[in-house]
Amino acid sequence: MLSGEDLLVTAQTDASGTSTDQVRIQDVALRRAVESVASRQQKELIVSAAELNRAADIYIPVVRLAEALELAGETVLVVETGRASYRIPLATLPLDSQSGGSEGLYLKVSVGSAGYVTAAAVADKAAFIGASVLTDGVFQFSVWYPKI
Repeated sequence: MLSGEDLLVTAQTDASGTSTDQVRIQDVALRRAVESVASRQQKELIVSAAELNRAADIYIPVVRLAEALELAGETVLVVETGRASYRIPLATLPLDSQSGGSEGLYLKVSVGSAGYVTAAAVADKAAFIGASVLTDGVFQFSVWYPKI
């Protein structure tokens, strides 16, 4: 599990005063976690930032996710914050086409209050990509590939 000192957390505030936690993972810790996935019975790569209780953006290098998928095809990425948890099977993500040897490409998982989005719509979106919602509440989450 990646948590605590494995994570670099900074706060970013937009022009309207809304703060979002930006989370990046220490590469040494992430490499260790990826290497250990193949030897575990539960094929989960867990990023736990349970202490975060506001909107958060979690950045994970695509190259490391592709390595985890290669080591164990059934690997599931689990992202936890104090607001929500998501399980994303790595096989549902286009990691092969996205990785292309690019060290600067990240998977960005954003978690925040959905506001106008209903709980049913959020659950439908998660199910569409093969993920599942593990907590109650209406939260918005998105997954995309920004180049940093």
